[in-house]
Amino acid sequence: MPRRPLALLFLLAALVVVPAGPAWACSCGAPQRTGDLVVVGVAESVDKTRSGEELQVRLRVEVTERGSAGAQVELSTAAQGTACGYEFREGHRYRVYAHESSTSSCDGNEDLGLVDQPAWEPPGALWWALGSGAVVVAGLIWLPRRGRAR
Repeated sequence: MPRRPLALLFLLAALVVVPAGPAWACSCGAPQRTGDLVVVGVAESVDKTRSGEELQVRLRVEVTERGSAGAQVELSTAAQGTACGYEFREGHRYRVYAHESSTSSCDGNEDLGLVDQPAWEPPGALWWALGSGAVVVAGLIWLPRRGRAR
């Protein structure tokens, strides 16, 4: 077999064998970051609707940057990222751009991170007891050694 057809055969085979990247149905380009409602809030609940095609998200509103919102706002988004849905996670703070109580991954929403959980602090008396106990233990270990060195 001549070299030219063999080279062409290898080139065609390489094109067929090379895997393609994932195919996404959602294609929106750069996020728009526009909406009639823009809020910063914490996702308190994320639930699928009965049809399973949408998510209902309840946000505890901390700041309203555009539009008007109460203490809470409920939004819907597609349940799958391939349908341009936005993945909300409970306990995370978001800046959300919504149109008519709906949002998508194309709207430019921002995950601002997990809300800080209050750290557990032991009562003051417990800290005092732990500190005193550490001093006593250190004294019991150090004092006998000090007496032997002389």
